[in-house]
Amino acid sequence: PHLYVYIIAAATHAQAGRSDKAQDCVEAIRAKKVPFGKDEFLTHFNLRNPERLNMLVNTLGQLDL
Repeated sequence: PHLYVYIIAAATHAQAGRSDKAQDCVEAIRAKKVPFGKDEFLTHFNLRNPERLNMLVNTLGQLDL
């Protein structure tokens, strides 16, 4: 899967309380050995709803992405 799929899955799993699966996604991103985290993701992924954007940024921050 593409890095965007992993980061969306990581956030979704974390928000659903499945931290083990979220961490698996984080590790899959890091295994690619490319600089990719919330900043890179948000540069190309435009969320227009400020509430959802804030929730996503907070979740990805907690996952250290």
